[in-house]
Amino acid sequence: AIFYADKLVSLSHFEAEDIYTLAECYFKNREYRRVLHLLKKHGDIVAGDERLKLLAAQSLLECKDWDECLRYLEDNTSAEASSQGDDGKMASVFALLRGKVYEVTENQENALVWYERAVQLDPYCHEALDRLVGNHLLTSDREAALLRGLRLHKEDEWLRHLYAAKLAAARSSAVDPLL
Repeated sequence: AIFYADKLVSLSHFEAEDIYTLAECYFKNREYRRVLHLLKKHGDIVAGDERLKLLAAQSLLECKDWDECLRYLEDNTSAEASSQGDDGKMASVFALLRGKVYEVTENQENALVWYERAVQLDPYCHEALDRLVGNHLLTSDREAALLRGLRLHKEDEWLRHLYAAKLAAARSSAVDPLL
């Protein structure tokens, strides 16, 4: 797949879609440094494509280059939902990645902030909520504020109850039942 994607990039004169295809092939083949090299080589194209920025950040994360990943996310992504009609999904993914970097570098407070922001931007980002719950990062007040602040569609209100149940279960499991 990499061979054909590379030929496609060459023949199409470096179209963004074809560069994304090649970068994704490299990424799925766990060739993260090649992804980074390709995207650095075509920086002008990467600047206008959120998917390529995401692949670059994910590659830095996979290379365990935490500081560079954080720097890249700060310089190239927005913490707010864009006006491109993605409903905050891409901004949520970038916030989730920042939270992961902070979590790995043991900066729990910043991880909490970015995981919360990911859930606020996209209430369907269950991975951010799972990390908040799994790491017991939320206080009771922050849990309540997070649940109240979820912007769910009317037909998805059941999700608020599911999140509340997950948070309650995590809270009860954190308490020692023998005390």
